[in-house]
Amino acid sequence: MARSVFYFMWGLGLALIFCAVVWSLISMEKAEAAESGQSPAVEQHQAQHDFWINNGNYKSPTDGSHCCGDNDCKVIFADDVKITPRGYVLSNGEIIPYSEAQQSEDGEFWHCKRHDGSRRCFFAPMQAY
Repeated sequence: MARSVFYFMWGLGLALIFCAVVWSLISMEKAEAAESGQSPAVEQHQAQHDFWINNGNYKSPTDGSHCCGDNDCKVIFADDVKITPRGYVLSNGEIIPYSEAQQSEDGEFWHCKRHDGSRRCFFAPMQAY
């Protein structure tokens, strides 16, 4: 009987340690996301661009360079994009002519930049395309 109580308590202790470790990892992830100013969902969504933008072999309509390099594409929230007769106007004032936009495969706006900050590619959802 004493041995079974010992094993039960030992197992309970291991379970509590496991829960504490998982909780601290989740807390660290939330803290890192808060420091970066993005939610974990946005970061995960941005990581998914690697699949369709990288593997889609998309090229810039202006110079033919590949749209995606390392960490250069960011999702743009629809609230930060205005559709005007001149093209897409971003919240920072940048205007992207319709002729330079490509169709987004995931229904989101995407802005891919070069290291110097200039636009490489812009993707818009079908309903805004």
